Amino acid sequence: MKKLIPLLFLNLLYAKQIQVPPSVKQLLVIPVAQMDQNRATLFLYERHVNSWRRYDDPIPVILGRNGIAAGIGMPGFLSRGFSKLPQKHEGDGRSPAGLFSLGEVFGYATHLPGIKMPYFQAQTTLHCVDDPQSELYNRIVRAQSGYNSFEKMRREDDLYELGITVGHNLEGEKGRGSCIFIHIQRGDQKPTAGCTAMKREDLSKIIHWLDREKHPALLIYLTD
Repeated sequence: MKKLIPLLFLNLLYAKQIQVPPSVKQLLVIPVAQMDQNRATLFLYERHVNSWRRYDDPIPVILGRNGIAAGIGMPGFLSRGFSKLPQKHEGDGRSPAGLFSLGEVFGYATHLPGIKMPYFQAQTTLHCVDDPQSELYNRIVRAQSGYNSFEKMRREDDLYELGITVGHNLEGEKGRGSCIFIHIQRGDQKPTAGCTAMKREDLSKIIHWLDREKHPALLIYLTD
């Protein structure tokens, strides 16, 4: 069920000086009350002409084990709470806060019918490079030389059975964090290393709702 966006939420965005580009028509919103918390709630919103409407029910999510930090997202993003956060850096165990474009959907299946986002199969030959000294830092590439550490996109568990790439640090600024995704949570619900995780059924619902033509984005911000 679609609901009108609560006035309180709009007021909060204005108070925090958060500006969402007009091209963004779908927004995943995660308000975080304290920078060190690793549990939060995600809200889905869709822009209709001059108003936002909430899509479906809120979704519980799991963040980085140490909370959130200021990431590198869409240019010009500003939030009054942003300056309170430490800068996101490699290995800090924090999810990046900011406004980020959502890129490709990925998963273990060869194809994912019925979605309106670009998709790639997470094959065993694909690596996400997390070596800050590499020229390939924060890029998903086919296995090759040129880096000393990486994350396998085809894991032995089901965490990447479904996922979405998050546009954090797209220019690959050295040491500012890499390989940020929205993916399936662990069975024991442990916090992530810096991604956003949720139940598989919730992630599947989001993936089938997203539309590349609506330029979907993820907003994580500090409310306090």
